[in-house]
Order: sequence, then structure tokens, then C-alpha cells
Amino acid sequence: MKWLFWLWFTLCFLLLVYSFFKEISLSNILNGMLLVGMGLLAFDLEKATKIKKSILKKLRK
Repeated sequence: MKWLFWLWFTLCFLLLVYSFFKEISLSNILNGMLLVGMGLLAFDLEKATKIKKSILKKLRK
């Protein structure tokens, strides 16, 4: 989960740096950060669900 935070932090930082050069509004930056965070969280939840299912299968045997 720590790597997910650092990936989100890095992507948001790059988005902020990009916004300085392209003059993007603050609301667009915040929306971008939210979308990136939600996408990464959804990916992590999918991965966690697969791991949980595999552990449950092993425990049932």
C-alpha cells in the first residue's frame, strides 16, 4: 500500500509541474488528482480481492 501512495504522490506532483507550464486551473488539477487516486485505489482493491480469494481457497483445502 505504501508504493500506491508514492505513485499517487508522484503523479500528482507531475500534474502540478505540468500545470505551471500549461496554466491549467486549480479545479482541473484537483479533479485530475482525484481521478488518479480513485483509479489507483480501484486497481489496488482488485488486486487485494484476488489475493484474498487465493488465500481463502488455500484455507479451505
